[in-house]
Amino acid sequence: MTDLSTSTAVDNTTLPSLELDTAVRVAQKMLTAYGDTSRFDIAQYAQAYGAFTESIRLLLRAVGAEAGEGL
Repeated sequence: MTDLSTSTAVDNTTLPSLELDTAVRVAQKMLTAYGDTSRFDIAQYAQAYGAFTESIRLLLRAVGAEAGEGL
């Protein structure tokens, strides 16, 4: 089995950047999918809310500010 802990493909300096890039892409996709809620029913609102909170959680984690910290 290959030991990935010594891999140079992704090091610790690029990891935060990759996390932020991923979080931004997820947030953009969520905004595209759920940005217009004018025709949503209650189930679609619930789904949009879940997607919104997940994308915010990913963004906060990517910038090192987990939910609940500093409150």
